[in-house]
Amino acid sequence: MPSSVPVPAAEMTQSPHPQPDEPHAATADAAEPAGRAPGLIRRACTAAKPAASTTALITVMVLLATGLGTFVQRELNSIQADINSIEADINKLETEVDARFVRLETEMDARFDQMDAKIDEIALTLAALVAYLRADEGVDAALSGVTGAGSDPAAADPATGP
Repeated sequence: MPSSVPVPAAEMTQSPHPQPDEPHAATADAAEPAGRAPGLIRRACTAAKPAASTTALITVMVLLATGLGTFVQRELNSIQADINSIEADINKLETEVDARFVRLETEMDARFDQMDAKIDEIALTLAALVAYLRADEGVDAALSGVTGAGSDPAAADPATGP
């Protein structure tokens, strides 16, 4: 495909190898040992310059660091969302447990009130029985006198003994 940019004729005729009239070419040619192809050392020196490869390496490292940072940040956000969800569940359970304790406490208070009422009823019945039994002591004393057991009702009762 032909280029649309005009190229000067001088540039088109230049060879890829530097000409001896160039200043840096003369020093490089002088440093080349005999028996080697001209430009071999120059090409090796140019290839040994790490400028382009360092830039590419730094670019790759930056891209990897950015990708790793993005991955770590996404994972941390996901973990934080999980923690927030667990905290919300715990708060909900605590609220439910507190409500259940209040309900159970209310039920237990009602049961204790019922038991207190029954205990009061039992105490009243026992008091009436004790009063009734004390009234019967006079009858027992009179009966013991009729039977001839003596005037001491405790002596006539075989269960209590003399």
